[in-house]
Amino acid sequence: MNLISRIPMWSEHNFDGMLIWFLEMAVRGLLFHPDDDPSEIISYARGTRLFSDTEAAELRSTVSEMFELKGDEVFEAGRIYLFDVSLVMKIRKCNSLDSSGNAFQQHPANQTFLGIF
Repeated sequence: MNLISRIPMWSEHNFDGMLIWFLEMAVRGLLFHPDDDPSEIISYARGTRLFSDTEAAELRSTVSEMFELKGDEVFEAGRIYLFDVSLVMKIRKCNSLDSSGNAFQQHPANQTFLGIF
């Protein structure tokens, strides 16, 4: 069975690409600190692991590649979204409305934002 990953691709291997990747993770309610092991992150709302084994491996690979190519810039790119929860919530609210102002039906996996910090 082919499942669509909840993890965004990091396609632009530069600082702006990392900003976009962290923003996508934040909007999807999947943001985590890059020093943390994604397999150990628990959803506060559900009390279960946030990421499957496959997703955790995908995240470890992406974050590892970011550190290899960009070093500590990874922290700088993620900082705005990790520490400004209100900004992320505003972005998520804007993304939940269509052009007519009607609410989109959100996937249950995107309902929980983790306030890690």
